[in-house]
Amino acid sequence: MGKDNQRRIKHLEDWQRIQNGKLEEIRKEQQTIRQNMDKRPPWAVTVVIVVLSNAVTGMLVAFISSLL
Repeated sequence: MGKDNQRRIKHLEDWQRIQNGKLEEIRKEQQTIRQNMDKRPPWAVTVVIVVLSNAVTGMLVAFISSLL
């Protein structure tokens, strides 16, 4: 029984080591994602760019349709 328990403990320790390695990989990936997110413009800038793009597109459509 003692050897069986030791084998189970060893198996659990190995499993825990594998899980800790996977968690560390997830943490590294999460850090990479956060660094990439920091490079993006804030939401306000994105909204302004979209609104201006839509306004310019609308004006171009109105201008082209007035020529026809």
